[in-house]
Amino acid sequence: MLLSVFILIQIVVILFFLLGFFFKNPILWGVSALFSGFLSVAAWVVEKDYYIWDAAINAYELTTKYYSFSAIAWINIGLFFLTIILFFYDIFQQNTTVSSQPTNS
Repeated sequence: MLLSVFILIQIVVILFFLLGFFFKNPILWGVSALFSGFLSVAAWVVEKDYYIWDAAINAYELTTKYYSFSAIAWINIGLFFLTIILFFYDIFQQNTTVSSQPTNS
């Protein structure tokens, strides 16, 4: 995965996580979980293209360097599990209604 695309999707994950936290919407949690799960796998191999000067042909040549962000992968795994926990919490919280008024029977 390209580094710029990886950073863009990471920003989307954090944005949906914060929106889900404030609006308590399970769909936002689902999108955040989907993308954080994807990024936890994709963070192991991230590539960035560079142009280096090749003196043999007197031109710039495109070279790809690969990076492994294992710490970011573990952060995304933790974010994934936290998102799943909050997802289920919001689903079950919506179905429970607590009435402060006593019922007369």
